[in-house]
Amino acid sequence: MIPSHVGAIGNSDFRVLGLRRREVKFTKLVSTSHIHPISPTIRHLITWAQIFSNEPDPPILPRGPAILATNLIKSYCEKGLLKEARRLFDEIPERDVVAWTAMISGYTSCGCHAQAWMVFIEMTREGIDPNAFTTSSVLTACKGMNSCSCRSMVHGLVIKHGMDIMHHIHVKNAVSWTTMISGYTHRGDGHSGLRVFRQMLQEEVELNPFSCSIAIRACASIESHSFGKQVHSTVIKHGFESNLPVSTSIVDMYCRCNSLSEASRFFHEMSQRDLITWNTLIAGFERSDSSMSLYIFSQMGSEDLSPNSFTLTSVVTACANLAVLNCGQQEIYGCVVDLLGRAGRVKEAYELIAAMPFEPDEFVWGVLLGACKVHRHPNLGRLAAWKLLDLRPIMTETYVILSNIYAADGKWGEFAKMRKLMRGMGSKKETGRS
Repeated sequence: MIPSHVGAIGNSDFRVLGLRRREVKFTKLVSTSHIHPISPTIRHLITWAQIFSNEPDPPILPRGPAILATNLIKSYCEKGLLKEARRLFDEIPERDVVAWTAMISGYTSCGCHAQAWMVFIEMTREGIDPNAFTTSSVLTACKGMNSCSCRSMVHGLVIKHGMDIMHHIHVKNAVSWTTMISGYTHRGDGHSGLRVFRQMLQEEVELNPFSCSIAIRACASIESHSFGKQVHSTVIKHGFESNLPVSTSIVDMYCRCNSLSEASRFFHEMSQRDLITWNTLIAGFERSDSSMSLYIFSQMGSEDLSPNSFTLTSVVTACANLAVLNCGQQEIYGCVVDLLGRAGRVKEAYELIAAMPFEPDEFVWGVLLGACKVHRHPNLGRLAAWKLLDLRPIMTETYVILSNIYAADGKWGEFAKMRKLMRGMGSKKETGRS
């Protein structure tokens, strides 16, 4: 093996003789051998490359100092000389995406995933946009580190730049495939997302619930009922239909494809439903059948779920569509009162009612009465009950609740009066019921 100092002597001799072109050729030869040029050699190589890049007849070498240095970096990394590669990388005056990618790929190929990730972070801080090769190398590093947060960051870059990285990835798994599907879908290119999903199926990559959920969202984004049915069949085949996020995505897909009957049927067949699922169906019907949207909203209370801001937005929009805005306002206050009541903040619920810009209807007072009954607020409960009776004097259920409030509070005289009123209405309470 030729000693490493020969590289320095040879380059020095060329330089003294002024034979710059031969120095560059000599360095190229050195980079493919077992001789490794030292830093002064590298600096002169970059200098001559800068000169040659401006000449009309440059030598037959890659143009530009960064590309010349990048070739040496790749050579170093292939031989496991990472320190030398990094030293050369740090000396490049203007590093482009190719140089950064070479360094990242070099670390990754040697199993130094954390170092590869740090170079990638440094690259982004310098404002260099990654390309598909960069991203594929970084994904390999993320897998090596088993870091979900790193993968999420790369996923965001895929979405931002819309890179097709699948043919650059050597180890293709569900994570890399799903990243591509999600990237296309978030960019509004559901067709390309579904194309990747079909390729994923053809290559028999093991599916997971998340990849199916993303594929269903792609179908929803392009409002493709036929593709949606196909993905739904795939979900059933793999047994993911009971997965709540997947099921919710299916409901949303049918709604966006304006197949509301299928959305409703699948919704009622679900073994479990959360607030997001209810909101999805309510919003889906709100876009085309506001009356049904309000009906579904009224059913939501049977599952002991408290509406959130998304629910209220859909309800208000549905009411506006029906030109019953006053009803919409009452519904909003009723929902907020219900939220406060469920949380046990009954006094705050009443204060909200007192501050309403219009007279509360029976729905609002009924919600407050229910909260008072659950959380045992007899004074406010009596107030709410009497307000309800003012609006609907023959509402026998209110008499029953009010009499029970008096009984629980030990006010037997008032309890007897309520019973007398009920008998006068011919509404005697049946035994064993409340």
